[in-house]
Amino acid sequence: EALTYFKRAARYADKPSQAMVAEMLWTGTGVPMDRPAAYAWMDIAAERAYLPFVAKRERYWEALSESERAEALDVGRPLYEAYRDDVTKERLERVLA
Repeated sequence: EALTYFKRAARYADKPSQAMVAEMLWTGTGVPMDRPAAYAWMDIAAERAYLPFVAKRERYWEALSESERAEALDVGRPLYEAYRDDVTKERLERVLA
């Protein structure tokens, strides 16, 4: 249930929620573990260069195998298109208006 709410908040430019989606996927907390998707989510969370998110993203990358890295890039493309700041901030502005 938490993942649903974090993803909902992530749709509206909430970087901590995006990072929590990543952490849940990385650790398998309440969801199946998916390290490539976790990296992709943390990369989105780190978009504004918040140091804790950037550091965690880099730790994730270092821990991935080569095949997981390739998968993370593939998984990340559509996530980035849906959750990057210029898309999510516009979505938030429409809802607030």
